[in-house]
Formats: sequence, structure tokens, C-alpha cells
Amino acid sequence: MTREIELKLTIPSDQIKEIAQLPLLKSLSIAPPKKQKLYSIYYDTPDLLLRNQRCSLRIRRISKQWIQTIKSGGNITAGLHQHNESEVTLNKAQPDFIHLQHTGIINPAQYHAVVKALKPIFITQFTRDTHTLKAEDGSIIEFCLDHGKITADQLDDNINEIELELKSGNPTQLFRFALEIAQLTDFPVQLENVNKAEKGYRLFTGTRTPPTKALPIEIATKTPLIDALSKILSGCLLQLTKNENGVLSSKNPEYLHQMRVAIRRLRSVFIIFKPLLVEQHQSITFFEHELKWLMHLLNPARNWSVFTNEVLPPIITHFPNAKSIIAIRKLGQKQLNQYTQQVQTHLQSKRYLEFILKLNLWIYDLHHDIKRVSSLSIGSFSRSYLLDQHSALTNTEKLEKTKPATLHALRIQIKKQRYAAEFFYSLYAKQACFKRYVQLLAILQGALGSINDNYMVDEQLESILSSQKQKELALSIGIIQGWKAHIATQMKADLKNNWNEFLTMSPFQKNSN
Repeated sequence: MTREIELKLTIPSDQIKEIAQLPLLKSLSIAPPKKQKLYSIYYDTPDLLLRNQRCSLRIRRISKQWIQTIKSGGNITAGLHQHNESEVTLNKAQPDFIHLQHTGIINPAQYHAVVKALKPIFITQFTRDTHTLKAEDGSIIEFCLDHGKITADQLDDNINEIELELKSGNPTQLFRFALEIAQLTDFPVQLENVNKAEKGYRLFTGTRTPPTKALPIEIATKTPLIDALSKILSGCLLQLTKNENGVLSSKNPEYLHQMRVAIRRLRSVFIIFKPLLVEQHQSITFFEHELKWLMHLLNPARNWSVFTNEVLPPIITHFPNAKSIIAIRKLGQKQLNQYTQQVQTHLQSKRYLEFILKLNLWIYDLHHDIKRVSSLSIGSFSRSYLLDQHSALTNTEKLEKTKPATLHALRIQIKKQRYAAEFFYSLYAKQACFKRYVQLLAILQGALGSINDNYMVDEQLESILSSQKQKELALSIGIIQGWKAHIATQMKADLKNNWNEFLTMSPFQKNSN
């Protein structure tokens, strides 16, 4: 099998012609452009065995020739698709199951049963305009402009995308070229984090990819610091970009929440490592500024989502006759819809795309641009950092001082320490003490977050009253505030108990290495 590396961008359907006429394509082309009509059939079993093994099997007609392609493994991060790919030419429009057996994807004992169960699942039909380009550093990139549709049963989904495939050279050139395209166009261009196969499966199953939480990051004690930093940043970026489509096309608030988590984690990475990367402060300051912009953008939508979907429903259940609470919830939903639309607009903006592309470039260039700290291992650094931050945490003011500002500051400290502990988790996962420490950080962060959400209710109620000025809402607002005060008492009691346990802990066992 060969390794396929490509970057995908989605574009508006009415801008296909403009993209095809970009002067950049002509100036960098090293071969005449080609136009092809491609028809592909994707196969799987009824229980989607291949998909569940992160594999796809398709046969594609190009002119009068059929080609079978098997893609497996790999990953998709910020529009960059990396897969193992195997192709064979076919004599007829039927999969070569012997070749499928040779890939090793199917257990030999299951081979005959799987082959018997394989059937067409969905098809793609699109026109592809192909340009072979040569970048300044000599890298060869295949630029494909695809437009058509995917069909599963009676359902269709459009294909309007640019596919940049690296034929030889440096993967960073894909990001540089995408950045140049974004800067040359005045219409929305987005990184595409879903390939055609996954879109087809979504149509077939009627489901979408669930919200993506942070995945474990595997690093070893002797891993060079720059390698560890690159892995941690890539993991955070994966979580951020994997949730984009859900925020853009779903009402599930968890996609937005996970995007915010990814942003907070990225901000924590820069806080942790910035003191070691003196020569990179200008770049890091830019990323910190953009992450702050994103967080301010997403915060109102998230706050109104919590108010509408988490705070009010249990109150409505306990006070079914207070109909004005339902009216308040409708007003909150209106605010949520307004801020969600703003988020969706900005996620399709040139500014957001350029931020993602520049961050990818910076991550890929880390090993070339940063020399001074490359010999430092992550083991000694992580232990020292976690102990220093733990000491600062346990020296904070007593929890009895429960002013919102005090608790908010503590929540931020707890959150940063939790993310740092999760980044370095694989180094200390065998220590029971460390596992409990991370669990307790998560509990404390959740408790402090809930208390902060509770404080936010007053601001949201004030916002609703100032816009409506309806006296009939006063009784229901009093009920909400009373409920809020009752819940706050319980929350603070639980927080105190967990905090007292935390004060007795250390991230590491005594005398551990």
C-alpha cells in the first residue's frame, strides 16, 4: 500500500468556475489540465464491517476503465487526510475480492462470509478538473476541482470541493497552497474534515459523526519536548476541527461545547510551553489572540445554551403552572439562535480558515524552526511543571471566600492544571495517585463550572428583562432565582468536600520517578 496525503477544501457551488480560472493554477501547472467524469461505487457489508475497521472499498470508472481502491487507517486533522491506499485495475465492474484478502484487512477466517455479504452501499458521480502543480520548493501537488453528488438510496448530497494531493515533497506545501487560495478568494472556503466515503456512509445510515472529545495523547518520558509539543497541539487541533461540521449543521450543543474545550486546551498548551519558546513569542502571541477571539465568539452561544437547555428545564418540571417560565425559555432560545448564527458565520470566515492553516504550518515547521529546546525531554519538564502549579493551587485563598471572582479565578487555575495533567497523562498513568489526582481535578472543574453557570443566570435574566420589560415575568424570575440559590448551596457544599480531599493530595507518589 502507498500513503496518500491530501488536503480538502469545500467551496460554494456557484464559485466552481471562478476557482477553475485562478491564475495561480496556470502559473504553477507543469502539465496540461485534465477533465474527467468519475463514477464510483462503494461496497460494504450490511453491518458496515469495513467502515467499522476504518476502511473503504470502492470501484471507480474512469473513461472505459474500472479501478478498485482500498483505503484504510490514517487520520484526518484540519482538512489534512492521510490514509493507506491500494489500487488495482479491474477487468470488469466488479470488486477484486482476492486483492481485498491480500490487504490483510479482513480476518482470513471471516473472508468468505464477508465477501458474500459485500454489496453496493452508495455511489458518487462528479466531474473532476485536474492540474499538476509544482510548488516553489519543488513539491508536486495534484489540484483536483470536484463537483457532483453522492447518492445513497433516494438521498443525495452535493460535492463541491478542492482536493490537494501531495504527489511528492513536503506536506506543508498543501497548507501553504490552501492559504494562498483563501487569500485570493472573496467567498467562503472551508477545510473539509469529512471525505466522500464518510459523507456517503452518513447518507446511508442517516447519522452523523458524534461530537469529538479530546483523545489520549501518547508520549514517553524520553520524548523530546518539541515532539511532545507537536503531538499535543495536533491532538487539540483534531478535537477543534472534528467538531466544526456539527456546529455548522446540527442543533446538538455538545459540538459547540467540545469546540470550546479544544480552544481552552490550545490556550493551555501555549501557556505551558511559551516560556521555553522565546524565539516563537511573536507567532504564539498571534495564535493566542486568535484563540481569544474564538472563545469570545463561542461563549455567548454556550451560555445561552446552558440557560435554555440545562438551567430552565428542571424548574419548568417542578413548576408546570408557571407558564411565564416557558416564555422566558423561548426568549432564551431566541438569544441562543442569534449567537449560534454568529458562530456559524465566523466559522466559515476567511479569518478562521487562515488561523487553522497558519497553526498547522507552525506545528509542521516546529522541528525546523526550534533548535534550542529540542534536546529537553518531556519527562523532567512535565513533573516540575505539575508540581509548581499544584503548589500555587493549594496556596490560594480559603474556599469559604466564595465571591464569584474568587471562584472564577480558582476555576481557571484548576482547568489549566487539569489540561496539563491530561497532556502528560501517559507518562504517569500507572500511578494510582496520579489517576485520582486527574479525576479530582475534573470533578472540581465541573463543580466550579456549574457554580459559574449559576452566577451567569442573573445576567441572562437581566438581559431578558431589559429587552422585554414585561412585569408578568417578575414572578417566574423570582422562582428561577430562588431555585438558583437553592442549587448554589448544594453545589458549594459538594465543592468544599472535594476541595478538602484535593488539599491532602499531590500529583505524584513520594519518591516516584
